Amino acid sequence: DQSNSELEEVWIRNDPDARIAISSNAWAKIVGIESNKYFENLMKYGSNNLRKINGKAYGKLFIKAAGNHRAISHDSNLQYEASNPYVITVSALTNENKYASYSTAGSNIFVSGYAGNFYNNSATIGATTVEGNTDFPTWKKDTKKNYTYAMNGTSAATPTVAGSLALVLEACPTLSWRDVKYLIAKTAKQIDINNATWHTNSAGFHHSVDYGFGLINAKEIIRQCQNNYTP
Repeated sequence: DQSNSELEEVWIRNDPDARIAISSNAWAKIVGIESNKYFENLMKYGSNNLRKINGKAYGKLFIKAAGNHRAISHDSNLQYEASNPYVITVSALTNENKYASYSTAGSNIFVSGYAGNFYNNSATIGATTVEGNTDFPTWKKDTKKNYTYAMNGTSAATPTVAGSLALVLEACPTLSWRDVKYLIAKTAKQIDINNATWHTNSAGFHHSVDYGFGLINAKEIIRQCQNNYTP
């Protein structure tokens, strides 16, 4: 778990010039019912006051891993920092466009990104490691063990979404945090369409407790924001 002071430091205080666009948070926890609003208040401040361009705040984006506790039927919605208006909560997909066997479900899931299941039964994510200090499998030629091909979890899916949204903000830097969330919901790809958890909400968008609005679709977000998008 991250402490209040740690998150205040990394989310708010280490960004005095309001130049950091995205906060990618690859951690999650198991709770009963969490009622501490401190994390939400930090995100609210960041959304209203950070990511400034020419003095105007468009809002830092907070991306959050949903958790890896599907096996015990944990509900991601119980994590307060993952279920408030200012956060984009991410579930994990395999390369077959199905939810990973560990990916925690919840009505707060906003979008999905790729992570794989486990390296011995699916494609997973290549990543760096702490130099020369890893027990994760690596490529044969990587004798110093600086890399692994076995990263998975919603902690792997979350940075893929953050990277996608970095491309979006590079193309359309003046999208507000609300615009970004709206465009994610509008453009996300519906996958695993036979999954019984898909429903259409009152805005006409499809949503699932397993996938959120679907697979992140940065290309379509960029196309729309560059073609006279208006909220």
